[in-house]
Amino acid sequence: MTNLQRRTSRLLLQLHPPSFRDRFEQEMLLDYEDLVQHHGALRLTVDLFQSLGRQWLSVLSAELWSGTILTPQALLSSQNALSFQESLTPFEVLRGFALSVLLFSTFWIAEDPAGTSRDILKLFSIITTPGKALTSPPMAHKDVEIRDVTIVDVEHGNLLSHRTVLIEDGIVTSVVQATSAHAKNGSAVVDGRGRFLIPGLWDMHTHITHTEVDFPLYIANGVLGIRSMGGVQDKVFAWQKQLKDGSLFGPLAFVSGPILDGPNGTVEPKSYGVTISNAEEGRAEVDTLKAKGADFVKVYSGLSRESYFAIADEAKKVELPYAGHLPDRITIEEASNAGQRSFEHAIQYGGPATPRQTEGDDFMAEAMKTGNYSLIPEGIARQGKRWLDSFSQKWADEQYRVLVGNRTYLCPTLAAQGWISFSDEFASKPDARRQFIDPKTLVYWQPSMNLITKYRTPAYIEWVKVRYAKLLEQIPRQQALGVQLLAGTDLTVPYIYPGFSVHDEVRLMASAGLTNLQALQTATTHPVTFFGLQKSLGSVEAGKRAEFVLLDGNPLSNLNNLDRIRSVITHGRVLRRPELDAMTEDAANAVRNRAKTQK
Repeated sequence: MTNLQRRTSRLLLQLHPPSFRDRFEQEMLLDYEDLVQHHGALRLTVDLFQSLGRQWLSVLSAELWSGTILTPQALLSSQNALSFQESLTPFEVLRGFALSVLLFSTFWIAEDPAGTSRDILKLFSIITTPGKALTSPPMAHKDVEIRDVTIVDVEHGNLLSHRTVLIEDGIVTSVVQATSAHAKNGSAVVDGRGRFLIPGLWDMHTHITHTEVDFPLYIANGVLGIRSMGGVQDKVFAWQKQLKDGSLFGPLAFVSGPILDGPNGTVEPKSYGVTISNAEEGRAEVDTLKAKGADFVKVYSGLSRESYFAIADEAKKVELPYAGHLPDRITIEEASNAGQRSFEHAIQYGGPATPRQTEGDDFMAEAMKTGNYSLIPEGIARQGKRWLDSFSQKWADEQYRVLVGNRTYLCPTLAAQGWISFSDEFASKPDARRQFIDPKTLVYWQPSMNLITKYRTPAYIEWVKVRYAKLLEQIPRQQALGVQLLAGTDLTVPYIYPGFSVHDEVRLMASAGLTNLQALQTATTHPVTFFGLQKSLGSVEAGKRAEFVLLDGNPLSNLNNLDRIRSVITHGRVLRRPELDAMTEDAANAVRNRAKTQK
């Protein structure tokens, strides 16, 4: 890059909005030097003027279209870095408008004459159609270069600095020293300097209810894989098909369809489940789920022994894994030996190694008979205290060794368990993420309205807190004995948010006693090995799918850096911060629109 080109670049950068210069001037100058080296001075000039026009247009977007559903992030999703002015003088508005129209249009034409009329009409349509958000992600890039990044080896905890990752058609072709990389013409270049690249995160226990909200928030939070643990049958298999054919943009998803429970089961809502009364019905439903395209079977607490073992046997025959709750009439060892792939929630508190029985303490029936629903939490606390009184660490360790021997995973859903234990504290604490939950649902999140917490007694409140402390205490014990732990949120539980709560779950794993690396593995390497995908996912190396998250900080030193997402690379697409912000805003708009229809 000659001195004249460098001075010209600096001059044009000075014409950018001040807030943009303050944040990105040095970074842009370095990028322009690379641009000249690989693409020449003409391309540098075009890029500078495009950037100038886009930045002023972004400022005008923020000023002129504030309060509408149209967001400047959505409008300018192809721009790498956007920043908005707090206020503008009339002169700045006039200068920005002139630069936007003249320079933006002129160099748009210069770069792509054939596509100009089409693109200008598209832009005009966006501007003149209020209330329409941009929901489609950018087109996939054939070639992507993540330049000079630090790769986080989430398997061993190593940091590989100054690496450049080359991607073609969504597959990593090479990982090389940054100095030896040569970008292809037309590559989407991602600046990795000072940043950290990790494989995509997973939510291994979720229930998808609104894809237009849940999926954008998962992607925007770097959660690129999910395990759907039950939902309305027709809806689940419909969006599963759309994800596979590309008509719906979202994370890689493994789904169970409806939940299999006994005649007196407690699956809520009822539309999420199928009642299994005997072995024949259990086998038939496994076959049905296989035919519909389920990835696994979800079992629940109320299944009889006959039904459970029939489901296990049929699932093995048709090669369909099964996972879920530990049924009340089955021991941990029996279920693990039968082939259950994972246990959800706090299964280790079932008391001694016998099925959980409630004879002589039928508080449920008494509550229904008398209408005194406080008998239910009182009975749960009484029963739970008996279980804890009989708890033996030696017995628990024996169960953990059984799980390790059978490669049975545990998904403790710590965030969801925490809500049950501290619902009053959750309710009283403000949280900006509630904008992603519709007001009708928020009403039922209140402890006084939710059926789980409405009839609590002092004994129950005390019990659930003791139980939660015991759950956290067991996490490092399970890890030390080799149990594979999975990060799952149980989305649809109060105070659980799509995508965001995966970060919370990982941090809770660390607060329970895991190292940051071990906690991160519960949402990266462990889910990948659970599904047997370690040859294609779970690390940044040649030959693997490019499902990555670029962070502004090192997650191994501080797990709060999971919140500092700069870019997401998924499905061959590069989603930079503006695109991720646009997806988040689209989700919030979808919630607001749904709330309007509920009134």
